[in-house]
Amino acid sequence: MAAAYQIVLAHNNLDAFAAEVECAVGNVATELSIDPSIIEFSTQLTQRRIPQVVAYLGTDDDGQRDELDEIVHRALESDVSILPVVKVDESEDVTVKLPESIAHINAASWQEPGTIVAALLLEILGLVEKERKLFISYKRSETSELAEQLHTELEKRRFDVFLDRFSVEPGVDFQRRLDEDLGDKAFLLVLESKNLRKSKWVNHEISYAHARRLETLALTLPNTVRADQVQTIDEAFRYRLDANDILSSGLLTANALSETIDKIEIEHAQALRRRREQILGSIIEKLRMEGCQCSPTDDWCILASKGTDQSGLFWVTPRRPKPRDFFSLSLQCERIMRKSEIENLQSTVVHDAGQIPDDHRKLLDWLSLVSGSRLATIATCSLVV
Repeated sequence: MAAAYQIVLAHNNLDAFAAEVECAVGNVATELSIDPSIIEFSTQLTQRRIPQVVAYLGTDDDGQRDELDEIVHRALESDVSILPVVKVDESEDVTVKLPESIAHINAASWQEPGTIVAALLLEILGLVEKERKLFISYKRSETSELAEQLHTELEKRRFDVFLDRFSVEPGVDFQRRLDEDLGDKAFLLVLESKNLRKSKWVNHEISYAHARRLETLALTLPNTVRADQVQTIDEAFRYRLDANDILSSGLLTANALSETIDKIEIEHAQALRRRREQILGSIIEKLRMEGCQCSPTDDWCILASKGTDQSGLFWVTPRRPKPRDFFSLSLQCERIMRKSEIENLQSTVVHDAGQIPDDHRKLLDWLSLVSGSRLATIATCSLVV
């Protein structure tokens, strides 16, 4: 069976580097429960209509650049994404390792074991979600320094991070804001310390996450004994820190920080894939109980039909709906109607975000009105009008 995705490794005599990239992609794909066999590695662009990306491995050597320039030219002409990947230190100029035609593209810096680059390539192919949203739950008196350190590093990795110290303005209903942002983040990171369970806010956040089926990862500090741990978090979703990982300031060492952020990155991607499967499964089950036939049209989209005169497209979001969800649904509707004989196609944006801020709710209601697409939850989505 032909592979469904392709990564073009464009380089000049960097076979060892290319092998490292290929290995890293395979390892990250496996950790995310993505079958590595669906990804093909090549040195040339394919003519097949499949998602592909060019990983351009930068080098100071100008030899044999003509062939690489041709790959870059074809990729740019065909709107194929290019990710420059370079091995550099902070003092080096990245642009000298790249041809002028792609020097304007921000390069990814290669760092062992290559998790960041591998995740970026899988993201460009559409195998990993682009949005990274995370809520940090912690006890201020014990792990404030660690929470802030993680907040800073995760934002560098393009995460949208909720941390109460930076995210809640004075005069705001604190519990309401917590609930609104928990529903939007879809992933809870718990800093598990000795007295964490004594915090009413932490207990509320964890209870809310479980009630909304949000994935949770516990980052367990060395002095936290089993009796102090959150009993509702399974051991499989707990990452234990060693005493040598923590400095006297309460911050992680450089190595521990890098490994921890990589772990969070992988766990978040896995969690979002599981959440997507759970939400899609719940919606399909509900629609089938109505007598509908269901088939996926996209990673987050379901086409449901009942008889010959009822059809609907359901676009699913794992977090708070955004204007882009309505736009993506509109594009899917146009594509389906062009390729099929369906004349009347209902369209619905489905979410499981829980509480939505009033101003955002008004925006969503307006978008629903002007787009003609309904807004629903898992419980209320239906093909029956």
